[in-house]
Amino acid sequence: MFRQPFHTKSRTQVRTSERRQIRAQILAAFPQLTEERLATVYSVKAEIIVAKLELHSGDLCTVYILDNTPLFFVLANPVIPRQEVLLPTMHTLWQLPEILNYFTTHNQVIPRLQNGADLMLPGVVPRRAGPRAYGKFVKGAAMAVNTLDNAAAVAVGTACMDSEYFGLGAAFTPNCFKGGRAIRTVHVMGDMLFHLSAKTERPMLPHLSPDAQGAQFDDALDDESADDEQAGPDEAGEAEQVAAGVAALDVASGPAAAKDNDTEEEDDDNQEEGPAGAGAG
Repeated sequence: MFRQPFHTKSRTQVRTSERRQIRAQILAAFPQLTEERLATVYSVKAEIIVAKLELHSGDLCTVYILDNTPLFFVLANPVIPRQEVLLPTMHTLWQLPEILNYFTTHNQVIPRLQNGADLMLPGVVPRRAGPRAYGKFVKGAAMAVNTLDNAAAVAVGTACMDSEYFGLGAAFTPNCFKGGRAIRTVHVMGDMLFHLSAKTERPMLPHLSPDAQGAQFDDALDDESADDEQAGPDEAGEAEQVAAGVAALDVASGPAAAKDNDTEEEDDDNQEEGPAGAGAG
């Protein structure tokens, strides 16, 4: 969404009371985040700028900026209609990697994400056995992407299906998941939002063990489990349809097929590489 230049409609320094409200909003959106950890990047006394952006697509976005570095942003959820989502930027995820769940992919996928593609299931590397290879998550939830050699994020977006549907419809193969979209990509290392900051060097972060990564988010949705169990026939039917639809897609096999199916490009009119594109190792 930030590959093309955007128009800044306003930049406002917020008052102390508003800074507290923003801080509370961030803590509520990311249950894994503690006040102590948030304080390492967002002090209550720090001067926060709220920038209102109009994107090339016409969508509106609110960005919270500290010391010329964008920390978080709010925009329409690309997966759930009429819903907004609060997302961390790459710079925030590099400092607070524990606040989001991640899909892991190959380094070869990064340029395609930077060119506007969504992350596809064949590009996701299974990190533990079982249907919840990446813990619990719901459709539309914020999710990040990292690579096999580095746990630092390269992209952030929203999940295209619940972890339950993910497990049903994306059965494991030796090298990859079956076809389908994993994440709608919103913000990528090297895009125009990323380059609002001069801090552009991706750190090298260690991966958690596969079980630890999934387990970290297994309990995050326990409060909603009771509601899920009471889902009516409409929800059950939708789950079956999603599972059947994903299962019907071709299974990618071999390195060449996996590479071709790692991501799905957007429409042709969105394929021009943005001026802020950056390579990745």
